[in-house]
Amino acid sequence: MVWGREYEAKVIVRSKLNYLSLIRDKLNEKRRILFRTSCFGGWLDLFFFDHEPHLLDYIFQKQGYVDDEHYDMPLIYTVDGRKLHFGRPEFSLITGFHFGKWVSSQDLSKGDIKFKTRVFPNKMGIKLSNLDLLGLVEDEELFSKMSDEDAVRVCLLLALEVNFMGQLLADHVDDKLLRLVEDLDAWNKFPWGEHIWRQLYNQILNVVDRHKWQHLKGLEGSPKFVPTYTIGGFVWAFKIWILESFETSNRWWNKLEDVIPRGVAWSKKGVFTRSDYGLLFGKDSKINLDLKPTVAEQKSDSVHTSDLITEINLKDSVIQKLNTRVYKLESIIQEYLLEDELSLRKQQEEKWIMEEQKRMEKVFQNALIEETKWRLEREEQLKIARDKKNKFFGFYNSEHWKRANAGMQADKRSKKDGAEYKYYWSDEFIKAVKNRTPLFGWCRQPDMSHELKHVQPWVEDGAEYKYYWSDEFIKAVKNRTPLFGWCRQPDMSHELKHVQPWVENLSRWNSDIDKVKFSAEYDEFLGKPGPLRCTFPWSKEPHIELWVEYMLHFRPAEADWAMVTAYFVQLLLQDSIPVWYANGDKYKIHWADVEQVFMPINEKDKHWFVAHLHIKTGVVTFYDSGVKHEPEWRPWYLNMRAYLQVKL
Repeated sequence: MVWGREYEAKVIVRSKLNYLSLIRDKLNEKRRILFRTSCFGGWLDLFFFDHEPHLLDYIFQKQGYVDDEHYDMPLIYTVDGRKLHFGRPEFSLITGFHFGKWVSSQDLSKGDIKFKTRVFPNKMGIKLSNLDLLGLVEDEELFSKMSDEDAVRVCLLLALEVNFMGQLLADHVDDKLLRLVEDLDAWNKFPWGEHIWRQLYNQILNVVDRHKWQHLKGLEGSPKFVPTYTIGGFVWAFKIWILESFETSNRWWNKLEDVIPRGVAWSKKGVFTRSDYGLLFGKDSKINLDLKPTVAEQKSDSVHTSDLITEINLKDSVIQKLNTRVYKLESIIQEYLLEDELSLRKQQEEKWIMEEQKRMEKVFQNALIEETKWRLEREEQLKIARDKKNKFFGFYNSEHWKRANAGMQADKRSKKDGAEYKYYWSDEFIKAVKNRTPLFGWCRQPDMSHELKHVQPWVEDGAEYKYYWSDEFIKAVKNRTPLFGWCRQPDMSHELKHVQPWVENLSRWNSDIDKVKFSAEYDEFLGKPGPLRCTFPWSKEPHIELWVEYMLHFRPAEADWAMVTAYFVQLLLQDSIPVWYANGDKYKIHWADVEQVFMPINEKDKHWFVAHLHIKTGVVTFYDSGVKHEPEWRPWYLNMRAYLQVKL
C-alpha cells in the first residue's frame, strides 16, 4: 500500500443548489422582490447547478496536510508545482457574504419561537426539520395563504440549511435560527460569511487524508472497489474558486463580467472530462494566485472590502511570523522524512520477502497435496486391478465354473500321424452321422426327452408362420415364464442371491458432482503467448438462434421482456424494418406489451455481444465482454450505434 498514491474517488455533495430554482419558482413577484432585498437575494440568479464532483476530487487530492488547523489560515493546494490559497478572502469574493462579529442585545438561546408558533403550529414541542420547510414550500395551498414575510422567512431558512450549509433534509433546524429569522433586519446583518465559511472549512480540511487509508485498503482488496466520500458545506464556492484561479477555464465555462457575487456569474459552455485535466491544470495554463476585488466589487455593498483588506493583512502577518519557524524546521523535517522513507522501504522489502516465502510455501503445499492425491488415486486403481484379478482367478477356481466346464472337456487323442482325419472326410463318416442316434434322443439334456415325446413331425407348408405374426403369439410371449425363472442359467440364480445394491464410490479424487476438473494440458494451452487459435461451437449463428428459441419457449407469460435473433439487427443494417418481430407475427409477443428487448449482435467472424433496448426511454445499452475504447473509434461499432439510434 503506497500512502502518497493518488486515485480517482467519487464525491457526494450534500448541498442541493437546485432548491434555489424551486424557491424562485414558488415565490410570486412581490415575494421575489422581498427575498432579493435579503442577504441571500443575489443567489436567486443562479441557473447553473453542476458541482462536477470529479473536478472537486482532483483538487482535493492536491491539498497539503494541515495538522494545526485554524479558520484564519488558508488551505494550500499544490497543483503542478504551483501553490494556491483558499481562505476567507477568496470565499468572501465568491459568495458576497458578510464577515465580522455580530453584536445584538437579543439572546437567541432562549425565549419563545414566534415564527414556529405562527407558521408550524402542529410542530409545537417537536423539533422542526429541513424536510418540514421543503414540504411547506411545495404545498401551494398553505404557502399561498401565508404572509409574504413568513414565506420569505421559510425560503431563507431552506436556502441556508440545504444550499449554503449542506445539511440533510432530515436534519433539525436550530432553534436559534428560528428565533433570528423573526427579525429580518437582524437576519441580514448577521455575519453569515463567517458562519458558512467555518462549516465549509471543517468539511474540506484534510478530506482526502481522512479517508485515504480506507480507500487504499479497499482498492488493494478489490479492483471493483469505488472510493467514495461525502462533502457538506457550501462546496459551490470552492468550485468557483477553482474556475477563477485558472484562466483557461473559459474554454469550458462562461463568466459574465461585473456580476456580483462571482458565484452566480458562471455558466457552462462545454463538457469537461478527466482527459481535459492537462489543459486546465497543466504548466502552460495561467493561474491567478491571489483573487482581488474589482472596482465594481469595491463599490458594491454585497462584498465587504474592509473585511477583505483586514483579512489579507492578517494572513500576511501570520505568514511572516510562521516563515521563520518553517525555515528552521525544514532541515529537521527533511532528515525525518529521509529516515522515515528508508524505514518504510525496509518494511516494504521485509513484507515482500515474507509474502514471497508464504507464496512459495503455499505452492509447495499445493504440489504436495496434489502428489498425495495422485498417489492415493494410483493405489486405489492398483487395488481395484488386484481385486479384479483375484475375482477372475476365483471365478475360474469356483465349483460353478468346474461344473460348467466339465461338459466341455475335449476328447483326448492319441499321438498319431494324422491319418485318422481321413475318416472325417470320407463317405463312411457322413453315413455314420446320418444314422447316429444321440444318447438321450435328439435332445442333449435328459430331462427334455420327456417333453419332446409330444412333438409332431414338422411339415414345411408355410402355414406355421402365420402363428408368429398373430396376436396369440404376442400374448403367449408376454405371459411366458422362462424354464429357470428369469435367470436363463439355473446356476446363476444361486449366485445372484449374494449381489449387493450398487453404491457409487465418492471417495475417489475428482468425485465432486458440482465441479469440473481440468488437467494441466488446459493450463498449458491457455498460457500460450499470442492469440488462441480455437473456435467455440456455441458461438455459431445456429446455436445462438437455438438459444433464443429456447429462452422464448420457457419465457413466463407475465415477463416484461422480449428477445429477437441475430438476423433482426442484420436486417436493420440492410435498411429493412422487420416489423414482424415487434407485432407478434414471429414470436407471438407484442413489443407494446413489454418494456425491454434483448438483441444478440455479431461482428461478423469476430465477436458476439448483446444490445438491450428500453422501449419507454429509447435507451440502448451494449453489454460487451470485449475491450472497450473511450472514445469509441472503431467504424463497425460507430455504424452500429448510428443505425440503432435511427432505426429503433
